[in-house]
Amino acid sequence: VDRTEAYPWDVVEALREGGFMGMTVPVAYGGLGLSFLDAVLVVEEMARQCGVTGR
Repeated sequence: VDRTEAYPWDVVEALREGGFMGMTVPVAYGGLGLSFLDAVLVVEEMARQCGVTGR
């Protein structure tokens, strides 16, 4: 992202496939049903490993 200024669509797709895009969506609607605190903790850990993903 920083050098090419291109949006990392491959990363977005991997996050979607892993269910991360629907972390707080209720299970009844196809999400993981996590709390917002859970989602924040997950994103915080992602940001530690990859600054682009944590944005």
